[in-house]
Amino acid sequence: MPTATPRGRTGFPPAVLLLLSVLTLLFLPQRSAHAEILGLSELDMDFTKADDVKAKARWEDTDLFGPGSQGFGRKAGARGGRRVTLRIVEPLALGVWWRPTDNARVRVRLAYAGEHAASVPATVYVRSSCGARHWSEWHHVTPERSDPPKAARGFETTLQVPRKSREGYFRALREWSRTDVPWASDEEAFVTWWKERHPQAFTTSRPFLGYLQFMLELDLPEGTHLTSFEADVTWVVSGVSAIPKDPAVEALQKRRQEEAWSWKADGSHEAETGAAPIAADEKAVFETALRYLIADAEQEGAKRGSAAPYRRVVVQPTTAGAMDLITLPRITFEALRTYFGKLERSLAQSFEARARRLEPLPMGLDPGVEVIYVGVERTLRMRLPHGPYNWKRHRALWPNSFGRVTLSSPGFSEDGSQALVHVGRMYGHLAGNGTLVRLEKRDGTWHVVETRRTWVS
Repeated sequence: MPTATPRGRTGFPPAVLLLLSVLTLLFLPQRSAHAEILGLSELDMDFTKADDVKAKARWEDTDLFGPGSQGFGRKAGARGGRRVTLRIVEPLALGVWWRPTDNARVRVRLAYAGEHAASVPATVYVRSSCGARHWSEWHHVTPERSDPPKAARGFETTLQVPRKSREGYFRALREWSRTDVPWASDEEAFVTWWKERHPQAFTTSRPFLGYLQFMLELDLPEGTHLTSFEADVTWVVSGVSAIPKDPAVEALQKRRQEEAWSWKADGSHEAETGAAPIAADEKAVFETALRYLIADAEQEGAKRGSAAPYRRVVVQPTTAGAMDLITLPRITFEALRTYFGKLERSLAQSFEARARRLEPLPMGLDPGVEVIYVGVERTLRMRLPHGPYNWKRHRALWPNSFGRVTLSSPGFSEDGSQALVHVGRMYGHLAGNGTLVRLEKRDGTWHVVETRRTWVS
């Protein structure tokens, strides 16, 4: 029978979960040989609470959209598009701490307020990951029919990992479980062991559902706001487990019995404070690199007789790889050596791996000027009929702008004292550059120590 249950946000206390497992056995005779744990994972967001939204969500076109007391919608007096993409970046964990699931029934509910609350077009997507690092493609969540239309509407889909995708994982798990390990059913310990021996194990292969993330594409007219997001995900895992060889495992089971799956591909689950410093360092690296490059550009402008200070910077809301997408190929480990000569190996390897990721930037970047997050769709709409970007329109919307900037995910040295990030900047027709920025952390503060141009126009 089940020996563990997910943490509180899964919705079922241990006694209820045990009862559900028994009922599963009674009403699913085709699976009667397996005791099962049925769980519910929940993620709720109140968009009328701005601080909660900023901590859990990322959105584009921040000069047009944002959260407020009425919910998420168009800012007062904003003029422009109505379409916005909203990502719920907080991952939702499934399964139990020692065993992930391979199936999930996903239900999402959106609620609106305002004049057009019952007729807001919305599309919902979900994606999955084993360790909250390498994600699947976005999967469409089907809207429920509502006649007449309502201000609150539901969406639903089912996720299932193909048996073929799990064969290699289970084969390795069986081999590992026959070795001298404390507990043969501890899949958290197994995936940590497997990842150490096969670093690319979960980059493209996803043999289970560890976490889910959600994305919303909305069309919000003026005066209409998204007020809440609710996700309820039901899942099942086998409750059959091996008898632990180590008596200490029993105490571990008791302590963690209400936890959900928590293994992270970067190992941050091993220390309670692991994830927060990494996120804080990423934000600080972005801000320091931008602050340095803005000051450097202002100095160059002063030499040419143009000393007007920059007041804002327009950034793409997601990282864009190690190179600006319209210029040169991705920077490789070997290429980094040509730019810097000597470069700590762990820093170069981290940068090469992390710079491939296309992840949402942290909100609230503060490089000393206003930061405006402008999405790709809006950027494409600003192109002129014959192709070039409309820089005249750009300067009218965002005067004294540093330009249009893309940032790569930064790489970090093994000891966390060095960082490397790529910044791509366009500020006119055939005018721009790309820069690799190396930074060092001294007394808790990041400093730029070296830069290299990667392209110029």
